[in-house]
Amino acid sequence: MRDLEAPGLSTIFFPDTVENSGVIDYLLEKKIQLKNWSLRTHILSINEQALLGDNGETMRLVSAGTVDDNYLEKLARLDFQNIVDDHLPKTLRSLLGELESASKPLDFILLDARAGFHDIGGLAIADLSHGAVIFGTQSRQSWAGITHVIRRLARPLASYQLPVLLVHAMAPALRETGRVEELKAFADKAYEIFQENYYYDTDVVPNINDSDAPFTPIVLPMQDDLRGDIALFARDQSQEEANRLSELVKVITGDPYQGLARRLCRLFGRSFDKNQDASEVEA
Repeated sequence: MRDLEAPGLSTIFFPDTVENSGVIDYLLEKKIQLKNWSLRTHILSINEQALLGDNGETMRLVSAGTVDDNYLEKLARLDFQNIVDDHLPKTLRSLLGELESASKPLDFILLDARAGFHDIGGLAIADLSHGAVIFGTQSRQSWAGITHVIRRLARPLASYQLPVLLVHAMAPALRETGRVEELKAFADKAYEIFQENYYYDTDVVPNINDSDAPFTPIVLPMQDDLRGDIALFARDQSQEEANRLSELVKVITGDPYQGLARRLCRLFGRSFDKNQDASEVEA
């Protein structure tokens, strides 16, 4: 799913020429059109073999909608509607239900949302999700936002502590000057912030060396391959384009992103490698 305030996720998987109604259209039109507006017809399927392998797996994407001259007007209408009748939470739940029904079986539904300072972001993080993946950098501005989100995920603002994965994004790369110092500073700050804002006085705080604790960050270093145009689809049939896509896929499906995926699966008791699990059962 998409971040409505800064749409762009679909351009990673599809050409810019692809136009498709999406989340913002659903939120505006569903209440009016009811059964005449079906999400099923607006779900985009991602089947790029270089990205997903040859086991027939598919990812589904619901875009924010077509970003054209009318997009900002739609956002303004959505904000106004929510102020007037507060229908947004119910409609978002309906959207997730339709998505799950139309795309079974789903392993995860990932919502790309701005970090909690907007109605949609707050709903996505705390009221609709089973957990949150929080991306931050080692800066005062980033920690101010992270602290706000962590408070939103814990009692008394939440009925219970939502599971959290913390990501140290754009960290210094290997052998880069200051890497060790920054990683330690980020990890120490995370432990402090979680102690103060996530745990109750009566809670048992995990050991600072617990690799699966919510305050233990997953480190994603800055990588030059991800600084420019990211397109996870073949833009033409040339060998050069095939090589470009292959190299990009290696980056985003290798370490440390594999570590992030494994932590996410462990957090929710899901299998990371279905083929390996199947072979173990057969054995």
